[in-house]
Amino acid sequence: MNEMIRRKSAIAALILLFISEGTVFSQEMIFKSRELDDGSYTLTGTLTIPAPVEKVSALLTDFHHYSRWALKGLDGNDPVSAKHIGIFRDFRYSEKDRTILLIYDINLFWPFGAKNKKFPLYIVSMQKKDNLLQSYTLTFTGSSPTVRSMFIRMGLKKDIKGSKLTIGVTIKYSWLINPLMNKENYKESISGRIAILGNNIRDAVMGNP
Repeated sequence: MNEMIRRKSAIAALILLFISEGTVFSQEMIFKSRELDDGSYTLTGTLTIPAPVEKVSALLTDFHHYSRWALKGLDGNDPVSAKHIGIFRDFRYSEKDRTILLIYDINLFWPFGAKNKKFPLYIVSMQKKDNLLQSYTLTFTGSSPTVRSMFIRMGLKKDIKGSKLTIGVTIKYSWLINPLMNKENYKESISGRIAILGNNIRDAVMGNP
């Protein structure tokens, strides 16, 4: 019985993790979203960074050092993210496994909370031209009662103003979550983190603290 209660509690926490967190929009990032025929949702944010594409490419392909810049505003060390249900703690990269492990906490009271959960993202593909990143794609390879599949695509190209960055997430929820989700709920749960990540990339490249 205790095991059943624990599982139900974990599932309830994960539901809250995906649908109840406030959005933090970037005034500079342009979003587009749509529902796909297979029930997946896709959301793409585009941001122009006034810096050479070479600098952005170097930052994005240095997976070993993502923790230096990618966690700002997501790690619970500021008043806003301290209230997030999902708090991102670390990125760990295995070159051998081509996998990025996102380490996170579920920031809820016992027995709903959890520490050091792992969200594995496998590098499916990486496209380069003249040794500069054009895009890479990650896919979720773990098991989850909430997420059936997830793909993350990072795109980069030269722009008249510097570099144009595109961050896209395509997700298909499990039968448990899907009835609770619609296009607006999806945007609410994902767009804030995409905006923060885009801002972190821009600030890291521009040398802003």
